[in-house]
Amino acid sequence: PPDQIGRLGQLQEWLEDVDEPNDTHRHCSHLVGLYPGNLIGPYSTPTLAAAAKISADWRGTGDIGWGKAWRIGLHARLQNADYAWLIHTNMLARDVSTNLMFTDVKNRQIDGILGSLGSVAELFLQSQAGELFLLPALPQAWTNGFVTGLCARGGFQVDLHWQGNKLASATVLSRLGHTCRIR
Repeated sequence: PPDQIGRLGQLQEWLEDVDEPNDTHRHCSHLVGLYPGNLIGPYSTPTLAAAAKISADWRGTGDIGWGKAWRIGLHARLQNADYAWLIHTNMLARDVSTNLMFTDVKNRQIDGILGSLGSVAELFLQSQAGELFLLPALPQAWTNGFVTGLCARGGFQVDLHWQGNKLASATVLSRLGHTCRIR
């Protein structure tokens, strides 16, 4: 079914409008269009993005590694930088094994770690609809820094440097010779 906004302003998870605000289940399948997909976004579909934010907020910070990783990406796409940062730091403090390879739950989930890496990259760079969005969700805690070698859709490699929470410089290399728009 198409995306629908429910009686409480949320992006409906079910065909019927039965979602409840206290549902903190780790699954967020109804939010795939926001992240990792690109059917929902603050600029392309602002009404659906607002509804998706309500649903993501209801889900909370996640209970296990891959659920937390998914939430980091959801909030990065919603440009909710500091909440994404909170989830990321909670995951690092509570759920990561000493070798940094697995989330520390009984079934040793590597998808939590790998998913969080992809979601954290979304804080620095998002590439959708032929556009590169530089530092779309930079947390306040990362006042100064840099990242190199990020890969974007369309064959672009991006290096970023920021100071005072603002972009200081960027290098965009087109590996395929294409042009792009930059936000």
